[in-house]
Amino acid sequence: MKRRRKAMTSPAYSDRRVFWHELRLTVRQFWLLPVVGAVYFFLVMNLPLLLILDSYSYSGYANFEMYVQGYDAGIQYAIPVFAGLVALCVFFFLFQARATDTYFSLGVRRGTLFGIRYLTGAVFVALPLLLACLCSLFAQLAVQPVFYGVFFRSWLYVTLLMLVGGLAMYSLAVLVITLCGTVSEGVVYTLLASILPLLLAWIAGSVLQSLLPGCPYGAGFSHLSEPPYGGVMFEDGIPISLVEAVKLFTPFSFHFYDISTFQSVYFKNGDASTAINTSYRISVASPHWGMLAGWALFVAAAALLAYLLFRRRRAEISGFAGSCRPLGIAAAVLAALFTFAALQYLPVSLPLRVLCGLFGAAAALVLAGMIAFRGVGWLKKSWPSLPATAGGLLVAAVVLATGLFGYSARVPAVQEIAQASITYHGDPNLMEASEIMSGVYISTVYMPSGPYTSAGDLERIVSLHEKLAQLPLERFTSSERIADGDVAYQDAVVNGPVFVEYTLKNGRTMTRRYATLPLSLMEEFLQLDETQAIPQAWEEKLRLRLFGNGKAEEDRGYQPPEDIYLYNPSLLLDEPPLDLTTQEREQLLDCLLADLSEQTLQDHYFPEEDAVLLLSLGYYDSMDSCALFLTPSFTRTLDFLLAQGRYTLPEAPEILRATAYRFVPENRRGYSCGQDLFLQASGDSRPEPSYPIYDAERYGNPREIPAELLDDLVPCLRSSYYASRKVYMVELEVVNPMYDPHAREDPNSTSYSDYLITQETLTIYKLLPVDAIPDSLQAYL
Repeated sequence: MKRRRKAMTSPAYSDRRVFWHELRLTVRQFWLLPVVGAVYFFLVMNLPLLLILDSYSYSGYANFEMYVQGYDAGIQYAIPVFAGLVALCVFFFLFQARATDTYFSLGVRRGTLFGIRYLTGAVFVALPLLLACLCSLFAQLAVQPVFYGVFFRSWLYVTLLMLVGGLAMYSLAVLVITLCGTVSEGVVYTLLASILPLLLAWIAGSVLQSLLPGCPYGAGFSHLSEPPYGGVMFEDGIPISLVEAVKLFTPFSFHFYDISTFQSVYFKNGDASTAINTSYRISVASPHWGMLAGWALFVAAAALLAYLLFRRRRAEISGFAGSCRPLGIAAAVLAALFTFAALQYLPVSLPLRVLCGLFGAAAALVLAGMIAFRGVGWLKKSWPSLPATAGGLLVAAVVLATGLFGYSARVPAVQEIAQASITYHGDPNLMEASEIMSGVYISTVYMPSGPYTSAGDLERIVSLHEKLAQLPLERFTSSERIADGDVAYQDAVVNGPVFVEYTLKNGRTMTRRYATLPLSLMEEFLQLDETQAIPQAWEEKLRLRLFGNGKAEEDRGYQPPEDIYLYNPSLLLDEPPLDLTTQEREQLLDCLLADLSEQTLQDHYFPEEDAVLLLSLGYYDSMDSCALFLTPSFTRTLDFLLAQGRYTLPEAPEILRATAYRFVPENRRGYSCGQDLFLQASGDSRPEPSYPIYDAERYGNPREIPAELLDDLVPCLRSSYYASRKVYMVELEVVNPMYDPHAREDPNSTSYSDYLITQETLTIYKLLPVDAIPDSLQAYL
């Protein structure tokens, strides 16, 4: 009995009682956190998947998904937010002086107290994520007739990504919280620490692209959930920003892309009638286990450092702001840098931008310091940070604005170049381009053209680059100023971007990017159509459209031959596709390439006659159609189509009304896709207009053309035109030849043809070059 009483009063027994008491207390205080997390992740990750699982077992496919696509953001962003919230709650007592004194006097060692709190919070972060992932796994096991090993590999990788991503953010938050004295400091400094690489990259990218001529780096957060690239890469003709180049180095975003990529796996059978495990092709990449291991080491290192700081934390800082001077000063300097970078987007001259940036940075530094340290007293000890920050920014601005003392303006000699690539904005139907949403409009994004290797081609590239290098570093001309006529139209500076990339004979690579250029120079770039490299690219694209890529239908990346459509360019009404044999398609390709090679730039981009036919490889105005308006300069192609009896020359429709609008290039901040100046006819008979006619309606006053002058207008209209020269877009109301006065619109019909026959008139948009306007219309335009 004495021995038992002695054991119960021993220090070791007392420590164990305190340990279990603290553990039970922590769990009782915060048990609701994992419950809330589990409910949230079930609602966004599991419930939508459970509702549609039946559709995943259809014949011909074996699909595995951990959650329904479209919920990526709700999961990816929730992981760091939830982890930070758990850290803030579990270590909240550090912000209260009385609670801190109580906990530090419990008799349990600080190291043990930290271990209890840290491990409890880590379990609270990991448990909801693990439950959600297990729920997805068991749900898939219930419906999959065969569960492939690659399914489990993807599930395991995504599960570990979520767990490590959550614990990385949690460990960083705990580390920062141990240095802070107030809740506001813990929240703000944790947020800044979690996105610090992204924030510094945005600051650097914004300053570089604003002050350094030819800088290839950009800034932006638009692709955080897209593939990670190291260094400066060019995707769809647009340079990946520094922000996207460093997104693997922050606990906030390193796991975003891989979660989206690996959470789903698709198998497709070669024959839908065969068993699901006899013939399949895998479309999944290899997991990045090295990256995962690196962040697991970060979790351990952050936890160890937090443990050491927790043991040395002074209890008296609880409830007092500004106790950690390094964090406060770093935050103030960061605010100054951010303000300087943000003010470089002002639409003013370069010297004024730098001046505004310096004053703004100084004000931000003082204001952020006053907030962090509760007053201006901090300047007595840290006043050197003010002139140091301002002086450093001024020196950096001067050095960058000189192009690193002329280095960025260097253009290599032709003899130094092995090959070159360059973006330019020509005919998107013949170039490697894709269409993406930019704002509310569909914008064409151009891929780099080339590679150019011949001496003649390289001389053209170098000549154009020299003109780009001589351009002043200036902002674009706003659409309002262009519409008001404040500058000559061809002198208006518009968004590019244009990038040039050289591979030199010594093995080095030189990359330059120019965000803006005048319309006159954009027109000069069209001469690249006359190089040796571009016609080869035309042939490859047209051949791909006409014959497909030769892959089997079940292969990933399969592209079939496109249907061929012919339209009346003045009506653009639906027509059945042409039924051409393989030999006839080859003849059509030969005719197109021969006509394109003999056309002048004037013929193709600034035609003097309207198109006779519209040839579209793919349904016109689909996201991926290749539309060629055949003017009389397409002699061989027109002769081939007419000789085959495939089409007769269309009749011009009866025009009832015409309204002209000035075309104004879309120039605004954030529009980084470049100008799609190759305008083509469109209309309400097409489901998706091919260019933003409403921009012209906003900036240019409509000009109604009198009915008696319509006969003078029609011969001047064009179906395609390159808008580096002034042009009007003309809205035409024409008689609909498909109109059936007895037809009634069926609200339940999904057929566009059923809708068209109920419309007495159609609206067509065509183009009117300013230099083609007859004298009789000058007074109205």
